[in-house]
Amino acid sequence: MHALAWIGSSRAIMRPQPDLFAAALEPITRDRARVLLELARMKPLLSHAYLEEGRGIPAPLLSSPRFAGKIKSDYRHNVIFPHADQDGPCGYEIKNKGFTGFAPGGEKGLWFSAASKEDTALVIAESGIDALSYARVFPDENARYASIGGAMNPGQPDLVSSAIRKMHQGAKVILAMDNDEAGRDLVGQIEALAQATGRTDLTIRRHLPEGEGEDWNDVLRAGCGAEAPVPAALP
Repeated sequence: MHALAWIGSSRAIMRPQPDLFAAALEPITRDRARVLLELARMKPLLSHAYLEEGRGIPAPLLSSPRFAGKIKSDYRHNVIFPHADQDGPCGYEIKNKGFTGFAPGGEKGLWFSAASKEDTALVIAESGIDALSYARVFPDENARYASIGGAMNPGQPDLVSSAIRKMHQGAKVILAMDNDEAGRDLVGQIEALAQATGRTDLTIRRHLPEGEGEDWNDVLRAGCGAEAPVPAALP
C-alpha cells in the first residue's frame, strides 16, 4: 500500500528546508541554581584526612583565618573549592583520593581565599590544593590566594584581570603554576593580562617548581612534610 493511502491523505508532503533547522542540538549544561543549592548543603571544612595524610596539608592551615570557610565538604566527604564570577557562586572544584572533578551544571570562575586590605601579594595557582600547598611551603601572612581550576575558559581572563587590578600599590602577583607545558602557557596568558591592566607598579613573578612536570603539592610532599622545615618566605 502506498504511504499516502496508509495515512489517509492524497496531498503531497512538503519537507522543510534543512537550512531552517540546526543540524544538532547542544544541551545547556550550566545550572547556577543547582550549584547554589548544592553549596548551601555543604559544610565548612576544617580538617580532612585526604588533605592532611595524602596531600601534606595540615589542619591548622585549613582552619587559619586565610582559609577557614573558603573550603567545604559535601555529603560524600569530598573536598570542595567553591568558584565565583561577577554574579556570585558559579561552580566548584571537587577533590578526593583518586578523584578530581568539577560541579555538575557549574562553570569555572575563580576560587579565592579570604582577603585583607593589608595584603601585599596575590598568588594565582592552577588548583585549590596547589594554592594551599604554596601557602604551606611559602608562608606569607599578607598573601591572598586564587585558583583557576586548570585551563582558562573564556570568562576567566576578565576575573583574573579584575583580581590583579584590585591589588594595592606596589603589590606582588605570583604565578604559582605547574612546571609543564600547560602551566607555562598559563603563565604567559596571565602575564599578558597583567600587562594589559596598565599597572606598572605591580611586580609580576612567575614561580614554578624546579622539577619538570611538578606542581606545588609535589614540592610540599617531597620536602615540606610534617617533619621537614618550611621555608620562611619568598626570596
